[in-house]
Amino acid sequence: TKNEMTVRTVVTTSGRVDVTGTGYTPEGELQHGGRLLQEPALRTEVERTLIAADLANNATLTHNDGRWSVQGDPTEGALIVAARKVGLTQEALDARFERVGEVPFSSERKLMSTVHKDADKPERVAAFAKGAPDVLVPRCSHELVGNEARPLTDERREEIRATNETLAGEALRTLGVAFRSLSPETLDAEINDAIETDLVFLGLVGMIDPPREEAKEAVARAKGAGIRPVMITGDHPQTAAAIARELNI
Repeated sequence: TKNEMTVRTVVTTSGRVDVTGTGYTPEGELQHGGRLLQEPALRTEVERTLIAADLANNATLTHNDGRWSVQGDPTEGALIVAARKVGLTQEALDARFERVGEVPFSSERKLMSTVHKDADKPERVAAFAKGAPDVLVPRCSHELVGNEARPLTDERREEIRATNETLAGEALRTLGVAFRSLSPETLDAEINDAIETDLVFLGLVGMIDPPREEAKEAVARAKGAGIRPVMITGDHPQTAAAIARELNI
């Protein structure tokens, strides 16, 4: 069976929000400090983070015979599910943000961006980016506080880096999400990675990729046969360590 990646937490400037529910079923709630999320600034930041994560995305969430499934990358699928949990519908996002360009992800870049017309703000074109936090954050010059973009200080950069380490230590895979507003003239030229600078940082998203049950069994059987299992992964070292502990490696 394929793993169903699940977004567990979103951390923005104003705080940390936990997301309930597992798998691809878009049912769950947002909690802050163990209670339903109420804080207006924090809610705005989380919504805007998940709008960006949903739009800088090439997966689709489908519902067939009572089952929810994802076409495309499981990580991208998990981001769409989280956006639905906060009440962002596909219809509303498609109606407002028509995609007009993309700077694709690659394993070298560790980043992807999409460019959209904004029906609510025709005077601008919106770019949304997501990627490895250590690649994305250096490309940000501001961060979102409520509805306002404020300069990103060195102190805040360090806080974001520390938060990323904390999430990785909880066996969460992390992604950074950002946006920027561009002038409509941008569309007259070729869209390339030059747009991925001077970004406004939105938040970190932490998701869990649970090890399959079969993996635990296979490790136990290998050990029983005198074989020493070794794990090779592209995950953050702390994430890898947390998962290795779970598998008894």
